[in-house]
Amino acid sequence: MKEVKEFKVKAAFENAIQNAVLNTIHESFEGSFDGAIQDKLLFVNGNRLFTDKKVAYQKISSAAKNVTKKTRDLKGSLAKESRLLVGVVDPFREYIDGGVLEEGQAIIHNSLYRKMKKYANEDDTINFAALRSPTCGEFYKGKLLSVDMMIKNLVERKEEIVAKMIRELKQKLEENGKELSEEQIAHICERRFFHCIEKLTMLDVNCVMVTGSEYFKSCTGGSDFDTDKFCIFVGPDLVFFENRQNFSVAIPAEMGEGELISFKGRHDMLNKTFHMLLKLTTTTVDEQMSLQSRIVAFISSILEGKEEADPAMDKVRENIKEIQEEHSNKEYVRLFSDDQDIEEGVLSNAFFKSMFKTFVDSNRSNDSILNYLLDCVHIGAAVGGMTIDMAKTALDLFSPFMGFMDGISQKRRSNPSLVSFVKNEGLFVFATESEEKEFKNERRKNNKK
Repeated sequence: MKEVKEFKVKAAFENAIQNAVLNTIHESFEGSFDGAIQDKLLFVNGNRLFTDKKVAYQKISSAAKNVTKKTRDLKGSLAKESRLLVGVVDPFREYIDGGVLEEGQAIIHNSLYRKMKKYANEDDTINFAALRSPTCGEFYKGKLLSVDMMIKNLVERKEEIVAKMIRELKQKLEENGKELSEEQIAHICERRFFHCIEKLTMLDVNCVMVTGSEYFKSCTGGSDFDTDKFCIFVGPDLVFFENRQNFSVAIPAEMGEGELISFKGRHDMLNKTFHMLLKLTTTTVDEQMSLQSRIVAFISSILEGKEEADPAMDKVRENIKEIQEEHSNKEYVRLFSDDQDIEEGVLSNAFFKSMFKTFVDSNRSNDSILNYLLDCVHIGAAVGGMTIDMAKTALDLFSPFMGFMDGISQKRRSNPSLVSFVKNEGLFVFATESEEKEFKNERRKNNKK
């Protein structure tokens, strides 16, 4: 069984929930939760709460309902220095293959850097993690530099960078059968260098400059740079990525075998394209993201030894049996390790079908199911990206997540928790509706004895 590491992120979430509950109870008793003037008037004499049982019960019940509302719609807050920034690309990529930014480097505006500087390392860089939405858990780790820091670095390396620009310009001129003098080429590259420096100085405070490499894009769910936004986590928010290694998943640009469409005009083309996609599409992005969320919750239940994990495993076996009864005694072995990059050309529609078939043919043991779930999470970004691209590729995508998760839902989504005040017991109960009923029934049975 996979080893469970102790993550600080669990403590961070517990702390957020605890603060939300306590603050909501405090606001409820102060009469400021909904701003009702009668609540404030009611507590002109604060001691009345403790002398009037009717008022006390009314306020305590109100507090319990407010806590339920808050916890059902809990919104965490990040460190104030973390930002949602628009991604832009290293301008030197236009003239130098790969640009000048090293993998793992990113540039931010000077004023934003000053706000984050308290988290700086000894070399003045700032550790960060970049996350793009929608995400399947993939992210990119690196170090932030300010515009001034980057310009200083580039000026010191000017001769080296201009020399690269000259070599690549000469190569392009030769490929296109054109000629320029050495002096002209040197002048052009000199101007291009300072033009890129000028672009750096114009970096907006709401933008982050990244390498734009295939690796970066594959670590952030196949992102591009047509105003894609990235959440840049710094400081205490990096706890969410502790003990986790980022990895890239190349999203295949696989084309489907869609039928050819003949049309008489624009409206006819749109109509026929729409109907072709309706016949083709068997899934949606929302459905895939929801399935992956359920798979992650399922894995968490297994690794933490929750009692609901075993019946869920049995349900998976039941679902697979409906797809195919016969199977082997061979265990499903993971195809990817947790920190393994998935290169271009590895994943495809045929690969997903083969992966699912291998799982169905396995011994369907608990270990086999867990291994398959972990592989599903690892390739999640590719499945999500290919689902998004279906309208362009006309690919009848086979999702390796479909079918085997039928009837398995996330407990707190399908049956969210609530807080209620049990009057006779003088207790707050934090549970789902079904758990609360069980609690009350158990109390009634005990009272009758």
